[in-house]
Amino acid sequence: MKNDLISIIVPVYNVENYLKRCLNSIINQTYKNIEIILVDDGSTDNSGNICDDYEKIDNRIRVIHKTNGGLSDARNVGIESANGKYITFIDSDDYIHDEFIHSMYCVLVDNDCQIVSCGMKKFLKPIKRQKNCKTKFKVFNNIDAVEYSLYEKKIDNSVCNKLFNIDLFKEVKFPKGKYFEDLATTYKLFLKSTNIAYLDMNLYYYFQNPTSIIHTNNEKKVEDLYSVSQEMSRNLSQIYNLDKALNARLINIYFYICRESSNELRKKECYKQIKKMRKKVLRDKNSSFKTKVGILSSYFGIKFTNLIFNIYRKVLLCEK
Repeated sequence: MKNDLISIIVPVYNVENYLKRCLNSIINQTYKNIEIILVDDGSTDNSGNICDDYEKIDNRIRVIHKTNGGLSDARNVGIESANGKYITFIDSDDYIHDEFIHSMYCVLVDNDCQIVSCGMKKFLKPIKRQKNCKTKFKVFNNIDAVEYSLYEKKIDNSVCNKLFNIDLFKEVKFPKGKYFEDLATTYKLFLKSTNIAYLDMNLYYYFQNPTSIIHTNNEKKVEDLYSVSQEMSRNLSQIYNLDKALNARLINIYFYICRESSNELRKKECYKQIKKMRKKVLRDKNSSFKTKVGILSSYFGIKFTNLIFNIYRKVLLCEK
């Protein structure tokens, strides 16, 4: 087995309460040939000092302090500083399994893949990590991987639960100043790859932080999602056999915009698209149950659809 250097990029911004948990999970990886690049994106709390403290105790850690530029900018700065053959991204309020790097690296090298993705476990309170890592995985070609990600089945759009060949980032960068940077970027990386593997183990632990970007709503966020979705549609609409999966993803995005936007014209435009697409998506056997419930409720109007979604979300929260 090779022992290639792997770069781990951790953007850091005002996460002093969670940062040590994240960094401890990284420095305790069973795979040791790693460099850990902490990009302090202008934190105003104690996060920058914590980064400096960890740099002193582990010579694999490098800290970059910069003015605030957002998550995409921090990741891009980390990529430019990376020396590894492979690269992964970890959000600083999350943490990873001890075998996160080793398990995905073995699958990647043994199967000539450019990307490996693993399962992601969401949590509100810290959870016990899986003890025995069984390497159950499947390898996809690039088009099939994009299709799975559009349907949101196993392979998702997050970059944080993935290991990438760093060469993929020579032409692909995260969009600075935009929300939904993963949605805008991951499918482009898939298309530049030949083989993408999915490792069926929850090795990444995603904290449902109520103060994080993903859980805060504003109109710019909604407009960025609309912009990213339209670019994705233009890029993927001409690719053979992706039309059904693309429609399924777009209709879910339009549902989200109809719920969250305060722009009535945008909401009307998205609802118009929902009505145009819903029969096709409803007939698609690969569309999720949640999507089909949303489509059926949309026949009674978007307000009713939003009501059904809110009930569905409350049920899920109760289950957690």
